[in-house]
Amino acid sequence: MSKCYEKDKIPVNTVERLIKYRHLLNWLSDNDKTHIFSHELAALVDNTPAQMRRDLMITGCSGHPKYGYKITDLSKGISDVLHKGRKRKIAIVGIGGLGRSILSYFRNPSKEFEVVAAFDVDKQKVGQKISGCPCYHQDEIIIKINELGISMGVITVPNDQAQAVADKLIEAKVCAILNFAYLPVKVPKNIRVEQLNISMKLEKLAYFSGDCINCKDGIVDCSKELVNL
Repeated sequence: MSKCYEKDKIPVNTVERLIKYRHLLNWLSDNDKTHIFSHELAALVDNTPAQMRRDLMITGCSGHPKYGYKITDLSKGISDVLHKGRKRKIAIVGIGGLGRSILSYFRNPSKEFEVVAAFDVDKQKVGQKISGCPCYHQDEIIIKINELGISMGVITVPNDQAQAVADKLIEAKVCAILNFAYLPVKVPKNIRVEQLNISMKLEKLAYFSGDCINCKDGIVDCSKELVNL
């Protein structure tokens, strides 16, 4: 049975910044950088040094006056705050083009997440392994989520099926849902939902970029029109 853990009392904006720091730190580590000062990290993410220091205080990590923070230690400190050493098991419902892409992205499990089940209604997919992940029929969602200890669900089905899938995930007692359908899904207050649609993000960017066609060529200077999306 999946278990919902107590929610952290860290503000949402701070959590989002910590996630951004950790991914950047991992990238720096992969590129052979070993240490970084807080003001350097702040500059890379367009943050203020003061805000960066306040955020990093949450991790309990301390930097060296001469060398700054050890990147691997700081990354682990942030990960401990965000995940507390737990690996979250994920299910993806709807194995079309987007679902397959997500499965492929998570083919190699990380320390924080592992996709352990896929669900679809297509008989040609059910019973197969897709990107190394077993695919079950959507009728098995409740059974398999409880059997495998899955705590997070990803919805990549057509819009008219999203709520029905969300209802099954809720009945299976997942803690969180990432929904790629256009239509928002209704869930109890104790379930965290994030809505993500690439087309909507592009449309928002298009609107706030104004009439810009090609800034580099100097056709229209749209820099003053841009806002923080």
